[in-house]
Amino acid sequence: MKEKIEVVEKLLIVLTLIAGIVASAYKGVEYISAKSAVVTAKAAQEQETANAQQLLTKTYSDSANQT
Repeated sequence: MKEKIEVVEKLLIVLTLIAGIVASAYKGVEYISAKSAVVTAKAAQEQETANAQQLLTKTYSDSANQT
């Protein structure tokens, strides 16, 4: 009987460790995904800013050439 209890205890420890590893992996993936989304958003914002600057430069150049 004592041996069965020890086996059950070890099984519960293993299951707890597995659950912890799975939870950590999920959180890690969640963190990496969020980080990737931030990087993508920053890149899109920088591209949008560059496009706006080009448009302003072109508009200014065109208006300067007309006068």
